[in-house]
Amino acid sequence: MAATLTSPSPTTTPPASYVPWPASGYLRPEDTELAERVDALTQHTGQHRQSTHDQRSA
Repeated sequence: MAATLTSPSPTTTPPASYVPWPASGYLRPEDTELAERVDALTQHTGQHRQSTHDQRSA
C-alpha cells in the first residue's frame, strides 16, 4: 500500500516569495546580469539559425 503524504515535502515546497508563471511576469531588477546573458545567447542562437538557413539556401 502506498503512503499518503499529509503535507508537502520541504524539498518540494517553493519559497514564500515564489509566484507561479505568468503572475510573476518578468525578471526582477536585480536579475540584470542574467537578462544580459539571456539576450546574448538569444542573439547568438539567431545568428546560428541565419547561418544555417543561408547554407541550406546556397
